[in-house]
Amino acid sequence: MKKIKQNSIIASLLLLLSGCVNTNMKESYNQLGMPGYITKNVSQFNGETEISLEPAYLNDASSLFRLGLHWNTKLPKDKYLLVAEWAEAKNFEPSAPLGLNIDGDIVYLKPVDEKEYGVINKETRTLSSTVARSTFSYNRTLKQFWISRNELWQLIKAQKVIVRVELLHTYWEERLEPPQTAMSVYNEYPYAWAKAGFEKFLTEQKVN
Repeated sequence: MKKIKQNSIIASLLLLLSGCVNTNMKESYNQLGMPGYITKNVSQFNGETEISLEPAYLNDASSLFRLGLHWNTKLPKDKYLLVAEWAEAKNFEPSAPLGLNIDGDIVYLKPVDEKEYGVINKETRTLSSTVARSTFSYNRTLKQFWISRNELWQLIKAQKVIVRVELLHTYWEERLEPPQTAMSVYNEYPYAWAKAGFEKFLTEQKVN
């Protein structure tokens, strides 16, 4: 795995994942803006529906890299936007695909915009636990890639998925599934992780 220095924002986000903090994971994460949170909107003007999954954790939740999902009724049939997030101002390689090694089979997802380095915006988060409450802001960079419903289900059902994203002059590789050391936290509220979040997203989209 290519090493890129972790910043203090991720350390703050991991406060609620620490075994030292006695808090309810669902209560902490099932709120607007938190990793894995799903928002649904229906336009009163034309009835268009859109659903978004806030970029959620991979692996042990310690890196700057997360994956989210977006769908709306204007997209081609069975197509979705996989949203790659880097939790600081960082350029993606504009034309490079996002790579998925799904149980040994490699799939490449095309970027939606091959000239875009990523969209940088500023996010504000409030973390609450039984011992602390803090609000902070950080920059993040987002880039979208095309993914099909079939590819999403392959990710969800796979035993092992490695994700590779190309950043400008470097890259990042990370396993999608949480390691055994994170399972106690994952089992308490799995939807803060991308893999479980994807399945919940598809279920909620089917209902709408």
